[in-house]
Amino acid sequence: MNRLKRNTIPARKARADDGKIPNGQVPWPFDYQGTGIATPNPVRAKWVRRWAETLAGGGTLGAIDQLMQENGVPAPKGGDRWGRSTIVRILRNKALKGEFQAEYERMEAPSFYEKSGRVKSTPRLVYADKDHAILTDEEWSKIQGILDNNRV
Repeated sequence: MNRLKRNTIPARKARADDGKIPNGQVPWPFDYQGTGIATPNPVRAKWVRRWAETLAGGGTLGAIDQLMQENGVPAPKGGDRWGRSTIVRILRNKALKGEFQAEYERMEAPSFYEKSGRVKSTPRLVYADKDHAILTDEEWSKIQGILDNNRV
C-alpha cells in the first residue's frame, strides 16, 4: 500500500515540490540516491563525455552505437544494441548539465469511457546542481546544436 501511495501522481508532485526526484526517475548516466538526489555514475559519465567528444569531433550516432557494442556496454534496458534514439534521448536530457526535471508526461483519457494514454507535458525543474553535472553548459549547448543539425 505504501508503494502505491508513493507512485501516485500527487505523491510524485509532492516529492518534486520538496526538491526530490520522484521514484528514482533518473537518466542512464546517473544513479539514484534514496534521498531523492541523482549523482553521476563515474563509469557511465565517462561514456557520455566520450560521446560528446565523438560528436564534437565530427563523429556520428552510429559510431557511438558501434563504440558501445565493441566495448560490451549494455544498453539501459539491457541487450547489447544501442539505438540512435536512446543515445539522442540521453544527450538531450538537461540533467547532463545539472538541471534535474520531473513531470515529462501525464496520463489523460479522451473521455470517461476510454483508456488513458500518456501525453507529453512541459517538464519542470526539480533542482539544479552543477556539482553533479557531466557536461558544462557550453558543451551541452554545442551537442544540442550538433543534434539539431543532424535532425535536419
